[in-house]
Amino acid sequence: MNALLNDKLTIAQRKQFGASSEKMADGYEQMNLFNEAEDQADESVQEPQYEEVHSHKLKKPQNKKRSGSFGVSSGTY
Repeated sequence: MNALLNDKLTIAQRKQFGASSEKMADGYEQMNLFNEAEDQADESVQEPQYEEVHSHKLKKPQNKKRSGSFGVSSGTY
């Protein structure tokens, strides 16, 4: 009984997770969907020249001490 259930489970898993039934036929070639732009491009046009951009660092904001106190009161309650 246990072996029968194991066999059924194995068969069900192979059906669900096994190799796809949609296999390519002999002589079938995948279409070139992403090469359209390269195929139709005009090769006589020169590629644009790019200039190099150097990165820069942002200055850290400096803590400026302000006169007076904010939110601090030195009174007696």
